[in-house]
Amino acid sequence: MDAHLIVPHTAEAKVSEILALLQLYRNEYQDKGVIPAIRNSFELNLFNTYRCYMDITNHFPVKFTQHTDPAAPL
Repeated sequence: MDAHLIVPHTAEAKVSEILALLQLYRNEYQDKGVIPAIRNSFELNLFNTYRCYMDITNHFPVKFTQHTDPAAPL
């Protein structure tokens, strides 16, 4: 029996591409409270991993900012 298990990769990306995504997540989600556009399952998994490693003790609570559509009646 072979002692090694080969797990196929699910995506390919350069380190610089992953860094850019992580910086986007910090700028959009952590700093502005905006959920960034998620284009594929790799980005979804990376975003969820990023959220798991956030320092929630010092980040939350976040001041609520209400966003409204000026054209929509209230």
